[in-house]
Amino acid sequence: MFSASCFFSCAKDNVYKAIVTVSRLDETGSSSMRIPVSNCKLIFGEENFDPEIYREVYTDLTGKYAGEWKREVSLRVQAFAEINGEMYTGFSVVRLSLGGTAEEEILITIAED
Repeated sequence: MFSASCFFSCAKDNVYKAIVTVSRLDETGSSSMRIPVSNCKLIFGEENFDPEIYREVYTDLTGKYAGEWKREVSLRVQAFAEINGEMYTGFSVVRLSLGGTAEEEILITIAED
């Protein structure tokens, strides 16, 4: 019984995790006041990547997405958000490592007219 539970808990450690947060500056442009961007489309990798690596997902209400992959890889992450009727983008790169959690923030900059 013990070896079976160890097998399952150890197998769970063989994942590569990432947490990506998307935020924007407040209307004053203050870098200390970041506002989460919910329902922001995130694209990990490129369409021609292995389906186990490539994914299109959305951030939650707190502007975050947490995911797991099955292997080590560096991925470009693109963010697409509609804010006040305008489309904005941002990007970053995450490096997934065994047993670790890559955490990255993508800051959407809203251009002033």
